[in-house]
Amino acid sequence: MSDSVKKYYENKEEEEMSKIKELDNIADCVVDVMSEHLDHNIAWAVDDTVVDKLDGDDFTDAIHHIRQAVIYKLNTKYNR
Repeated sequence: MSDSVKKYYENKEEEEMSKIKELDNIADCVVDVMSEHLDHNIAWAVDDTVVDKLDGDDFTDAIHHIRQAVIYKLNTKYNR
């Protein structure tokens, strides 16, 4: 394979890696925003429920469980 052909394929690989890196950066930004929204929506959803009346570790554990359940359900929905 000639040097120019090798260089062509190397450039194509670099372009592809650059695109993947950009997609990952976009995903990271969306994760940050969605995490904030998830926290806000969980707080809204548990307001005036039995969860809202929990204290300390019980409250923290319930919120953690809800967060994990939401993420699991979203993952299941989009990865069928």
